Amino acid sequence: MIGTVERKISQGVIKEEKCKVCNEEADLLVDVYLKIFVIKFFVFPSEKRTMVSCSKCKKGDLKPYELTSTAKNKLFKINEAAKIPSVYFSGYIILVAIAFLVMISKLK
Repeated sequence: MIGTVERKISQGVIKEEKCKVCNEEADLLVDVYLKIFVIKFFVFPSEKRTMVSCSKCKKGDLKPYELTSTAKNKLFKINEAAKIPSVYFSGYIILVAIAFLVMISKLK
């Protein structure tokens, strides 16, 4: 059971912005995903990915250059507010604990 998985950690809405694809005023839906590497029961977060889609034309993954400056600012705030749950750092904590125990056993 080794591989990568993406989990949605946050979502938000940017109200009444002009979509560059359909050229209409619409709400932009923002989803923040976390890509994690899994080895059995240990998880290691690797990167956050933000996906923006229009609520009218349903085109997903709008690029930042397709957004207005106010929408970019709102997107940045949503992305910053998306915190990685501490459970996802358990793999790193266990590895540090094992390395610490090995170093202590080498000193004796």
